[in-house]
Amino acid sequence: MKTFCILAVVACCLVGAFALSDCEENRERELSMSETGFIGSFIPTCNEDGTYARRQCFASTGYCWCSDENGKKISDPANGGDC
Repeated sequence: MKTFCILAVVACCLVGAFALSDCEENRERELSMSETGFIGSFIPTCNEDGTYARRQCFASTGYCWCSDENGKKISDPANGGDC
């Protein structure tokens, strides 16, 4: 029983360690869609910790804006500027 409990804890830790964040999941989904020929979709930029980067841009148009760590737009376009 003790061994089972240890294995269960290790399994839960491994699952959590490899889970993708919302930003990473959205990025992967959009990248896979672009591989199938879907053009012009927004592909989010993620920070190393899995949160959304402050500056988000449409690569095809150069249209950019500032977002919070959850990906919500927080300001008008920041074309050429910092967030």
